[in-house]
Amino acid sequence: MENRFFGLQIMPWKPQLTSNVPDVASLSVPIQVALLRLKLVSGNVGFWEVMLLQAVATCHFAKEWEAKRSGEGVLVVAGDLASFHRSLSRTANLRATMKHWAGLSSEGRTFIEMRLRLGQPSHQSFEDLDLENASDLAVLRDAVGAARRWLGEKPGAEHGAPIRALVQDVARVYRQATGKRPGLSSSETVAGSSYTTPFEDLLVAVLTEAGTPLSLEAARGLYRSELRNKSKKFWLVDEGLQSDWE
Repeated sequence: MENRFFGLQIMPWKPQLTSNVPDVASLSVPIQVALLRLKLVSGNVGFWEVMLLQAVATCHFAKEWEAKRSGEGVLVVAGDLASFHRSLSRTANLRATMKHWAGLSSEGRTFIEMRLRLGQPSHQSFEDLDLENASDLAVLRDAVGAARRWLGEKPGAEHGAPIRALVQDVARVYRQATGKRPGLSSSETVAGSSYTTPFEDLLVAVLTEAGTPLSLEAARGLYRSELRNKSKKFWLVDEGLQSDWE
């Protein structure tokens, strides 16, 4: 059934995440090439490519929605998500969770399920979760929190919330796939100013796929901006991860 979010048509989600390499016609060659440069410690190129393409699809949806969203409607949905997140943080249980889910708008559910699909482990929908399992409740709590934070972003920045969220998703996939912390090169490196790290290649490829082609320096600046600002703690807490200076 057709669903509309403040005038924006939301089409049913079709891609299914699997660990198999998807149909060649659905792949992004630049992303695949960048992934082939990584030294993977988990999954395979096809699996991580699907994860990144799902992140790009989420970014496209979010940018389209951001361009058409109603300020009043955003406040309502964000408020519902904030209430749901507080409930999950305090007393997460099956009955309370089902009650909050039933009271959510279809728009709120859409954003939560988008984040569930991008999680690790990935869940295709709310129905995939075992709400009597503490781990699955934690996954749901994190997905609701991520959706709430995105809706709380204020428009007007040089790069909007959808692109900044995509940068975070690329870094997260990189860490999970390689076991390393994303690294940036610079003109001071021994390899010279033309050298790019595997993470930089991947970031530029994904941003281009998302319709935001940036130069290498611009992509580095965007990632550094995320490091400096609100996401600094998020990026740096990974103990035991190596740096990506290869």
